[in-house]
Amino acid sequence: MPQQSTTAPQPQLATHMVTIMVSGIMTDLQFPYVSFPRLTISGDQLYSMVWGCIRRLETCGFKVIALTCNGASSNRTFMKLHHSGGNLTYKTKNPYANEDRPLFFISDPSHLIKTVRNCWANSYGHSYTRKLKVYICLCLCSFSWICFIP
Repeated sequence: MPQQSTTAPQPQLATHMVTIMVSGIMTDLQFPYVSFPRLTISGDQLYSMVWGCIRRLETCGFKVIALTCNGASSNRTFMKLHHSGGNLTYKTKNPYANEDRPLFFISDPSHLIKTVRNCWANSYGHSYTRKLKVYICLCLCSFSWICFIP
């Protein structure tokens, strides 16, 4: 009679870490709230993780007013899940707020600037498809910084 293996398959190790940070606007308070080790992450999975964190933070007395993230496809999908018409999704209703307070979506300025820089640097590379001009890059960089000054 052949012996059956009693060892269970080894789980795969996480390759990514999704971390939700809390950062105060009028205070120096800043800390990692929760981290989720993952192999992959989708916008749908982020949706339940992020809104669960917002619910708990609002219940503890924090007033969550904005989410900042980079331009990863899962983050863009997460924001698109809040689309309510129009061309751009930049805010949504915060159902856990005690008052009528929206939740704003903000792209991380450092990632925006790096993206603009990389697009500009590669604009005449390869097949000459983008052909971005210097003044466009400067304008976008200035606009990004102005948006994020409190």
